[in-house]
Parts: sequence; structure tokens; C-alpha cells
Amino acid sequence: MLTTTQKFPMIALAGAISFLATLAAFTAMTSPARADSQLSDLPMPGFADPYNKTPIVGYTAGESQIRLANMRDEGTVTNYISIWGQDEKKWLGTVQVDVPAKASISIQPHLMLQTFAPVNWSQPIVLYVENGREKQLWQHVRNTEQTGRIEDASVCTHSPHQDYIPAQQVVLNAQINRVGPRHSLVLLHNFSEQDAVFEARMYDAATGANLGKLDIPLAARESFSETAFALLDQSDQVRVQAIGYPDALNIEFVQKAPQDGARVVVAHALYDYTTGDGTNLSNPCPIHGGMITIPPLPNPQ
Repeated sequence: MLTTTQKFPMIALAGAISFLATLAAFTAMTSPARADSQLSDLPMPGFADPYNKTPIVGYTAGESQIRLANMRDEGTVTNYISIWGQDEKKWLGTVQVDVPAKASISIQPHLMLQTFAPVNWSQPIVLYVENGREKQLWQHVRNTEQTGRIEDASVCTHSPHQDYIPAQQVVLNAQINRVGPRHSLVLLHNFSEQDAVFEARMYDAATGANLGKLDIPLAARESFSETAFALLDQSDQVRVQAIGYPDALNIEFVQKAPQDGARVVVAHALYDYTTGDGTNLSNPCPIHGGMITIPPLPNPQ
């Protein structure tokens, strides 16, 4: 039986102090995975060309969580995140995050910063993620404990890299709640002129473990919506064997028939059914594989 208490991939932080106690406090908004880590020294970043890094902005201490996703079919990938302190105007440290295939790891920057002593971890910061990350994504969400509200604070810097599967769409950290008010609603729309079948491939967001698949036929211009829990409950694995339900899913929607021509757009909204509040989490950002190109501005008229 799959569980959501399997070991969290390594998170290594540059610094000279033990941070095992801090790592125990890491929480994932929709995944209960925990870090199983050891201290590692990482070099401070060299930024001869800052455009070869992906910036993540809008950090709020105590609220921000960064999701890093690896949508490759196999193999753990390593992300290097460098942290710029805007008050101190210097690099504060570098974090290494290893993410298994099909998993998405949630980390809290303010907890990472507490390990870089002495650092003012409450100051505004910007995270820079090293590029060249084929089929990898990130998403910045903020969770306000006072209200329990979640908001998407992602600001994508450019269009997806060509290696990031234009024929496939991904939903990250879709919540699976059998009880409780908060549910992820997934919507698909076939915006082509032909009928098609799309396959929903489901994975445990914490571990990347395969949780089965489900065929979704859509006529031309037809829409389909369902909760993430209902999708998982109808997967081929659930029908064959009793599996342990995770807290969150990563879902890939892949065109199954016909082989080409049809197109699907996917939306993901998180709803609180007691209040009616909803958050649009449809657009994770790519960790792109090349330099950001800024086109020349037109001549003033």
C-alpha cells in the first residue's frame, strides 16, 4: 500500500550549522512528506549572466511556499536555488532540492533562511533557480494562516520551454480530501474540431509513485470537470487493488486518440465548499531551458 510518509528527497543548504530541527518543521501545503537530509556546503552563486536564472518573486515570510515539480518519466532531478536578500543586497545562500520523477516538493523559504545564520530571514527576498530544467515546473503559493486562504502568487518570466510537452497539460498538487471542505476541481476542454480521448495519469505528489490512469473521452469543443478525488477513485489501480490515498496528486493529461490534431486545455481550481472561496492554480511556471530573450523595443512614434 502506498503511503504519504515515505522519505522526502534531500534538501541540502549552504551553511555551517545543523538544521535538522528546522527541517522537521517543513510543511507541505498539500503533501505531508518530510525531509530526510544531511548538511552539505554549496558554493555561493556566480551570476555572470543573470538571465540564465529563473527568478521567483513576491515572497512573504511565514506564508510563501514554493512547489518544485519534476515531470520527467524517470530519474530524480536537482534544483539549485540561490537566495538574494533585498535589504542586505547580497546573496544569502544556496539551496539544493532533489525531486523524484512525477513528484512536486513544497518548501518554505523563511525556514530555509533561518539556517543561514546570521541572516535577517524576515527581509524581502528573491529566489533564483538555475535554468536548463527540461520538463520541470515551479509554483509559488501563499497560505494565510489567519484566514486559511490560499493564493497563487506565481509570476512566470516567459513562455514554456520547447521541451515542456505542449501536447500535455499538468495539474500540480491537486488536493485529495475525503473529509473536510477544501477540494481540487479539475476542468478539461477539447478546443479542437475533432473528438478525442485524453488519458489522465495520476501520481502521488509527495513521492511520484504511479497511482493509475483514467481515460476521458471528449467530443469536439466539449468540457469535462471533476474533483481530483473522483478522478483518483475511478483510476484503473483503484479498481484493481486498494491503494492508500495520498493528500495530493500530480496529474498529466496526455492525448491518447487520435495520435495528433486534438488539443486540450486544463484548469485547476481549489475550492472551499463551506465558504465558496476559490483559488485558480491552473498555471505552474516552467524552469526554462535557455536564456530569457528580451526583444528590442519599437521606436517611439
